[in-house]
Amino acid sequence: MSHTTILGMPQLNYNGLDEIWLLKTLGDIHWNKLGKVTDMFTAEDRYYASFFNVNIKFEQESYEEGNKFDIESKLEKWNKKIYRSTHKFGKGTATLDSICVKKYKGGLAKHDSNSTNYCDTIKDIDINQHLFWKKYCKNYHKHDSHNIPHKMVLPFNPILMFNGVKILYFANYVFLAQMAEWQSDNTIRTPIREIQADMFGNIDVNDKVYASTWVTDKANTTYLFRVRHPFPPGDKLGLSGLKRPGDEQCIARIKIQRC
Repeated sequence: MSHTTILGMPQLNYNGLDEIWLLKTLGDIHWNKLGKVTDMFTAEDRYYASFFNVNIKFEQESYEEGNKFDIESKLEKWNKKIYRSTHKFGKGTATLDSICVKKYKGGLAKHDSNSTNYCDTIKDIDINQHLFWKKYCKNYHKHDSHNIPHKMVLPFNPILMFNGVKILYFANYVFLAQMAEWQSDNTIRTPIREIQADMFGNIDVNDKVYASTWVTDKANTTYLFRVRHPFPPGDKLGLSGLKRPGDEQCIARIKIQRC
């Protein structure tokens, strides 16, 4: 399937192709493809595809106004829960991994999809790196170098940053990471080469969002945290992943590499 756009101001930013627009566009393609091979959009017991691993490699500055921008996309199934979409656009590539989840009061739980049409099967998806970072981030404060992280509160407007199901759309995680980057290093000007995002949790409208950015020569890594207080109504079992109101949880690790 090919998705074609003529690049204009909505798709571009200071350095070239706008990475947030790209992430949302790729995410939309992934969801639409998933809706054609499962009953995700039509099931009476509604479930969703939650992105947990995203990688994009591209030369951001090589895209200009008026360019014809073609995206070739393919969706593959690993099991009843996990799907991967791969995308090619010019010299750029992207992979998006999602897991099917069902929304309960106060949280999400894994959920099997129901196939309605044929979908190619991928033999294996290597999620070991993602699981490593998930474990690492769960114990973020136990690492020596993170004993006293420099954290900042991020401005957060749920009206602008939430979609209809009240789950923060994954592309905005990268936007929040870039806001944190700028507060750590406001000299950032160079184009992006790669974005690696690992997501471990969602943000609710009642949460406070914090970030900690670790700056290196050409790549900055930002950790996003949420503090949920109080628990959402009905979350007596702590399905949100937090032990008690006020607990802090690392919900994402985002590494942005520039040229």
